[in-house]
Amino acid sequence: MRKKFRDSDDDEEFILKEPKNKALIERKRQRKQENKNKSNIGDLIEQITSRYKDLNSETFAANKFSDFPLSPLTLRGLKDSNFTSPTDIQLLSLKHSIIGKDVVGAAKTGSGKTLALLIPLLECLWRNKWTKFDGLGAIVITPTRELAFQIFQVLNNIGSYHDFSAALLIGGTDVDFERERLSGISIVICTPGRLLQHMDENGYFCFDQLQMLVIDEADRILDMGFKQQIDAIIENLPKQRQTLLFSATQTKRVEDLIRVSLKDPVFVSAHEGAKNSTPDQLTQSYLVCEEEDKINIVWSFLRNHQRKKTLIFVTSCKQARFLTEAITHLRPGLFFTGLWGSLKQGKRMERFQRFDEITNKGAAMICTDIASRGLDFAGLDWVLQMDCPPSVDDYIHRVGRTARMNKSGEAMLILTGSQEGPFVEMLKARQIPINKVEIEKQKLFSIQTKLANLMIPFPELKHFAQSAFVAYARAVYFAQLKTVFNVDSINFEALAKSYGLPLTPRIRFLRKRGVNIGDSDKKKTTTKTITVTDEIRLGGDNSTNAFDVDGEQEKDEKDVGDEFLKITRRDVFNEVSEVNPEEEILARISSKKAITKTQLASKMLRRLVLKKMTTHNKPIVPLRDANAEGDVSEEQKYWMKLEEAAVFEESCCSCDFKPSSPYALAIAGGSRAIVFDTATTEPSAIYSRFKTSLCSVKYRHDGALLGVSTENGFLQFFDTHSEKPRKQGLRTPIRTIKAHKGQIYSFQFDATGHKVASFSDDCYAKLFDLATENASPVWNCGAHMDFIRTGSFVPNSECLLATGSHDNTVRLWDTRQDGSSFVREFNHGLPVEKILFMSPKNNLFASAGGTLIKFWDLNNGQIVKELQLHKKTVTSLNLSKDGTFLITGSADRRVNIVKLDNFDLVHTWRFEAPIQSLAIDPLDNHIAFGLGNNNLAIWRRQEEIEEKKKKKSEKRKRKRNELQEQCNGEIPENIEEEKQEERPKGLVIFRKEREGEQEQIELKPTERQLEQMKLGKHDYLLREGRLQELVSTILLKIKDFTFEYIVAVFHQIRIRQQLKLAFSGLEKRELVNLFTFLSINISNKQFFDILYDVTVVTLEIYVHKSLPSDVRFSIKRFQKTLAKEIEKQKEQFRNVGIFEMIKNSNRNNETTKNEEKINVKEELQNVEMNENGEEEEKEQEMKQSKMNGKVILNEQAEDETSDEDDSEEG
Repeated sequence: MRKKFRDSDDDEEFILKEPKNKALIERKRQRKQENKNKSNIGDLIEQITSRYKDLNSETFAANKFSDFPLSPLTLRGLKDSNFTSPTDIQLLSLKHSIIGKDVVGAAKTGSGKTLALLIPLLECLWRNKWTKFDGLGAIVITPTRELAFQIFQVLNNIGSYHDFSAALLIGGTDVDFERERLSGISIVICTPGRLLQHMDENGYFCFDQLQMLVIDEADRILDMGFKQQIDAIIENLPKQRQTLLFSATQTKRVEDLIRVSLKDPVFVSAHEGAKNSTPDQLTQSYLVCEEEDKINIVWSFLRNHQRKKTLIFVTSCKQARFLTEAITHLRPGLFFTGLWGSLKQGKRMERFQRFDEITNKGAAMICTDIASRGLDFAGLDWVLQMDCPPSVDDYIHRVGRTARMNKSGEAMLILTGSQEGPFVEMLKARQIPINKVEIEKQKLFSIQTKLANLMIPFPELKHFAQSAFVAYARAVYFAQLKTVFNVDSINFEALAKSYGLPLTPRIRFLRKRGVNIGDSDKKKTTTKTITVTDEIRLGGDNSTNAFDVDGEQEKDEKDVGDEFLKITRRDVFNEVSEVNPEEEILARISSKKAITKTQLASKMLRRLVLKKMTTHNKPIVPLRDANAEGDVSEEQKYWMKLEEAAVFEESCCSCDFKPSSPYALAIAGGSRAIVFDTATTEPSAIYSRFKTSLCSVKYRHDGALLGVSTENGFLQFFDTHSEKPRKQGLRTPIRTIKAHKGQIYSFQFDATGHKVASFSDDCYAKLFDLATENASPVWNCGAHMDFIRTGSFVPNSECLLATGSHDNTVRLWDTRQDGSSFVREFNHGLPVEKILFMSPKNNLFASAGGTLIKFWDLNNGQIVKELQLHKKTVTSLNLSKDGTFLITGSADRRVNIVKLDNFDLVHTWRFEAPIQSLAIDPLDNHIAFGLGNNNLAIWRRQEEIEEKKKKKSEKRKRKRNELQEQCNGEIPENIEEEKQEERPKGLVIFRKEREGEQEQIELKPTERQLEQMKLGKHDYLLREGRLQELVSTILLKIKDFTFEYIVAVFHQIRIRQQLKLAFSGLEKRELVNLFTFLSINISNKQFFDILYDVTVVTLEIYVHKSLPSDVRFSIKRFQKTLAKEIEKQKEQFRNVGIFEMIKNSNRNNETTKNEEKINVKEELQNVEMNENGEEEEKEQEMKQSKMNGKVILNEQAEDETSDEDDSEEG
């Protein structure tokens, strides 16, 4: 029974004592208050509107929003949103907009225009008692989607206590979803294009009762080309309405819009008499540099302002896309994203919200001018303009994203030398205070080489860079301020290199307009064409027959004589590729001379056939005969014996061979490290318990420790001599060190093996002692100004350490000092990727950076030799076993062998992908290559067939000599070396005896025998090594084969140690069939070992990959079957163990009893024999026989009883 409460005070006091009913009573009171307010809403409206007359008085002053005649619901929403005091623009505009007048407002950026347009909108609808049945009451139009979304958020906050419904209409969303939900909407915030689309197409969209129209950033809307849409929207709206228009500048088009859409507007300008056009709290500065240095300055700015929130403006969408992708790959150390117009709507809103939500930590966003108007980013510290804005107004709007609402902010503008003078004068003419600053060169980083290297693994970046390059040139050429933007002042070749491009892209629209983009285009010219310059035309004014021969031969001869040799050269590479040669010829036909077919054919022939290729004055080098003697040197033969042994589909960013036998290979790639057995080229150990990607792997000099480094700054060390099971995931590190904040691309053990040095992207080098449990470094140094990618201990020294960095230097450090200063510095000139010390005797080391390899003398710091054998960045340096050869790998997909005696190139290998890492074992018998296409190649030294035959013949001679010595120099006639006869393939050989002699007869087989001798399809695939195809054919038609046949195929692959290769790359259907087969037959004891190995290898390959739902379901079903089988086996072993224990205990008890009886009888016999003499021997024998008979009977009886017990137990 539900209890009813009276409205008396006693009942309310009683109810408040119960905690469960407090919320109920509170809601009840709120409903009562709302009902009272609704009943008194008319009186409240009259009371508030009666105060409107005070707004027109000159003595009116409002220090708070509560001083305005506003509704209680609006005041409550403002208070909850922490809006208490009005700004200047709000104070001036609300006095007129609240009472229903049309207002045109202008103010500085960040002055609070959003509230100035939303407060009168809410008050207008509240004053008219607007409901959802009244239709659309107000429209707010903005230029960009982000600004519309931000206004929509503010409206939801301050209008949360009103009953009005609001909708956001922007491009990129589902129109059909919006169409059915607009009928009951009171307020619409939108962009012009989507609003006009609903007006034209949506029958549910009714706006006949519209009360207010708000246009925000009107000048920006018109500049973006929405004038026709705005005119169409205004024509559709009712004339009786209130209109608010806010614009930063009063251009002619804005004035035309005001004249058309507003009636007797009130013009309001908050900062009309202000000294500056920008906020006073804004610190503005600019710097001057070349076009090619802009990207380096942006990167250096981000590296030096890691804790600041920065907005970076660029000119075009393609520039924003390229810089966002490139800088994200370079990992600047803070949250980084991009925002531009061509992004999909979902990504635009997601990136906008994520950047806006970040406060009190570092973040940066590349954007175009879509983020320059009206957007308010929380806690924005810096506005960096990478390119000069198109106008001063755009500059004001860009810098207005910071220093908003009386908060401080900073802005930086990057200009070129030609832009500085005119644009700074324009800024000062608009009362914009700006100061010039200089660049600190020691804090400037160069990323040109990094960008070029990024385009190798990410080829789409090259396309983005080319598009950004052309888009920037187009924007500069078509800019309106010709005194500021001059396309001729740009060094396009240097600008292309700063984008990481090896060649300058073609800018066709500039070529069409005859703009010279630099001398770099002339250097690329290799083909020239001879073209005719006189103009020709088919037919003439007086021509009646185009094929008339009479009288035309003279004209042809005249043409040939006069203008046949009048030619010019045309640069093919400077010509637009879209031009068709035939169309160009026809376009030249404009003279009044009539020509014949013969004349036209001769001109076409000269136009299209006479081509000349330029030649270079280089000496002719004769080609060598490959079969000539001395063509291949001994060094080349030595390295040519290395041949491919295995290729794995494994990413390998680092690899290293174990220094001690058996010389295992360890690689790091992705989130796991793998150790390969070089004898079988199969994985022998897998380390996979890593949360992030691995960067490098290294063995200690004794091979007992294996170290790995991660991208989040951890070092982990594993014991390679442990006896733990060699299965995936069962190894744990014996030591883990949190060494750095950035990625560790390299680390080195010292000569003793007790210490390890690590080098990281956080620009620090550290030294740790592994013999102690202390995780803090024993030596710490901020070694460089940029990423440290390599380092090494000096041979025969425990305290000298060398580091190589992307700041183009190699530095030598003494770890006994505090690290404040280096011992010596070597300037490589390019970002250093690798350093390698040569023999300890000569004190030489090599540094690799870019395409150069430089050899340095450690004592005097001088360059000994400089090599440039690669076309792209050198990524690997290794020494051969005796230190006489240098093996280099590069991103140009080549591996070179260099002889260090004379620095000559001995041998070269070319691969299908860039070389990421390279390692060679201490005996030069194995070499590993980590390729850029996520493949690992292992090569092995192969013995030649002639050498094998030579060894066999030497072995035979040695045996023959030993036999001669045993036989005193004479070998019996019947002992001779047997020579194996080569049997012809496909022939059956029989032997018959005739007259004591053996004769060999060779018979040709019949067709039926030949058919039987042919290999089956599966046997053929097995012999050819096409194991993946073999497994696929079996699994696709697995129901057509017997269980024994399938297991036999698996067994043959297992014998060849190729399970991982055979079962990799299976399709969805094949995997489902495989796991279904294993689920059914895993309990087979006879072939359990084979099925177990197949299961382990398959799970190891596919457990980390994203699989379809069918495959995942079959794997789960197999796991359940395997778990049940394991439980069965455990139960059987448990029962068998109990039975064996009972049986053994019974047998032990019986044997002890029998032994005791026999011992007692023997003692009695011995006593009786001693007491009686010879006379009693016969009697004793009789007694002994009786006793023996009893013993036998007793034993038989006991055996029978034991058999009965055993049968009962069974």
